[in-house]
Amino acid sequence: MAKRTRITRPYPTHSFQETVPIAETIQRVNGGLPVETELLAEALGTSARSSSFIQKLNASSKYGLTVGSYSDDFIQLTELGESVTAPGSAEERENSILEAVTRPEVFCEFYRIYAGKRMPEDIYASNTLVRELGVPRELTEECLGIIRRNGLVAGIVSDQAGVLVVGAVADSEEAGYYAGAETSRDVRDQGSPEDNEGRSAGIGEILVVGTAEDSIRVEVVGLLGGLSVACRTVNLDGTEGRIISQELSEALGSARGCVLVWPRDPGPDSERTQDPSIWAALGAMSYRVGQRLVVVLRDGGDTSTNPAESDPVTTVIRAEPGESVYPKLMGALVQSGIVRISVG
Repeated sequence: MAKRTRITRPYPTHSFQETVPIAETIQRVNGGLPVETELLAEALGTSARSSSFIQKLNASSKYGLTVGSYSDDFIQLTELGESVTAPGSAEERENSILEAVTRPEVFCEFYRIYAGKRMPEDIYASNTLVRELGVPRELTEECLGIIRRNGLVAGIVSDQAGVLVVGAVADSEEAGYYAGAETSRDVRDQGSPEDNEGRSAGIGEILVVGTAEDSIRVEVVGLLGGLSVACRTVNLDGTEGRIISQELSEALGSARGCVLVWPRDPGPDSERTQDPSIWAALGAMSYRVGQRLVVVLRDGGDTSTNPAESDPVTTVIRAEPGESVYPKLMGALVQSGIVRISVG
C-alpha cells in the first residue's frame, strides 16, 4: 500500500473569525495575561490535544494574535492580540484586524496581486494560488474560501452589487497592511453607471444621522458600539441656512453606510411641516451609499411621507413604542449590507 503524503498548508487552516476566540478567551478569563494551555482549551470547551484546538492555535500564531503551541505550558497574547481583544477604540480594533489577516504571506500576496480589481472566477484564482503562491492544487478551494471570508471581515474585499472587489494593500516591513483606498476607477467602470455613480464600499465609519438628544439615535449608536463598529453621529439640526449641513456633507465623503433616524412627526395639530433639509439629507445619503442606508421611523408617523416611497432601495424599519429597536435594526443592517455576519 502506498504511503499517504502529508500536505503542508502554507497558510492558516482557519479563518480569522474562527481563530480569534482563542485570543478573546485569554482576554476574558485572565485579563489578557498568559493562560495555561490546558485551562485555555477547557475554557474553549475542548482539550489541548484535540486536532481542532491545535490547528486553531497554530492559526492564531500565524495571524500574529498569540504566542505558544499546544506543547507549551502557557499561551500568551501578542501586542496585536491585545489590540484586537482590548482596543482603545473601534478604529484600533479595525486596523488590528486588517493587520492580522494580512500577516500570512499567501493571503497578503493574493490581495496585492488583485488589488483594485474584481475577485477572479475560482478557476483563475486557483491557478494564481498554484503558480504564483505555491499552494497545492488540492488545497486551493479551501484557501480561497478563507481568503474571501477574511477579506470581507476586514474590509479588504467588498461586495459591490454582487461583485467581490479587492482593495489595496500597502507595502510594509511585516507581512502586509491594508491601505483602505477607495475602489479604483477601473473597477468602478466595469459596472453600470447606476450601480457605481457616487458610491463606494470602503471601510469608513457608519453615519448615524438624526436630531440632537434623540433617544432612538442613542439606541442605534449603542448597538453599533456593541458590535465594535466605527460610527459617527451627525445632527440634522444646525444647517445654518444650507440645505445640507457642512458636517454631513464632509462625513458622507468617507461613509460606508448610513442610518437615518427620522425626526418625530410634528403631528396633526401643528402647522409645522417636515423641514426640507431632512429630505435633502435622505437624498444625499441615498446617492452616496446606495442600498447601504437604513431609515428608522417611529410608529404613528405620517405614512404619506414615508421615506421608502422616495427611494425603494432604502431599507426602512419602524420603531414600535416601548420596544427595543435592536432586533429590527440588526436585521436591517445585515439586509442592507452595512454589517456582515460570518458563520464559522
